[in-house]
Amino acid sequence: MSLNIGITGGIGAGKSFISGMLEAMGYKVYNTDLMAKKIMAESAAVREFLIGEFGEEVYSGSVLNKEYLAGKIFGNPVYLKKINAFIHPLVLNDFKEWSARQKSRICFIESAILYESGIDKHLDKIISVSADEELRIRRVMNREKCSLQKVRERINSQMSQELKDEKSDYIIYNNERESLLEQIDYILKKISTI
Repeated sequence: MSLNIGITGGIGAGKSFISGMLEAMGYKVYNTDLMAKKIMAESAAVREFLIGEFGEEVYSGSVLNKEYLAGKIFGNPVYLKKINAFIHPLVLNDFKEWSARQKSRICFIESAILYESGIDKHLDKIISVSADEELRIRRVMNREKCSLQKVRERINSQMSQELKDEKSDYIIYNNERESLLEQIDYILKKISTI
């Protein structure tokens, strides 16, 4: 059985970049965002649940109407909580099945909402990818071509970077000052002794 290691961090901190580095080193990384979207698009149970909550318009034929769904849940914490309570266990179950199929000793799971979703309780160790807020804002604005206000709203809707760092076993500082490779190597050495 492999060790399951979480990778989390706030928007723009560089979780996906670190995951990409680990994949380039030969490690397997499960991306919860991609898999949640896949499950929402393909699962019959999710389809039934979403239609029950939001009506037939939530699908255009067999395709999830993401804009319609986003319009319903944006700014509505009750709906968001309901959807998350339904989707998170499905993603966690999918991850467990995926992890059981892997041959490597260490598997990683990347999630911005690792703690909020409760996935953290099922992992051996957690790495927080951390960066200064100004740098995170600049990265997201450049990547997504969105306004400062939009980025700040997204940052404020997430658990604080400080709390993620505090709750995690390891921190990778992605402030463009420290070597990422050295930090990853250090953490991998620590994990290999578990």
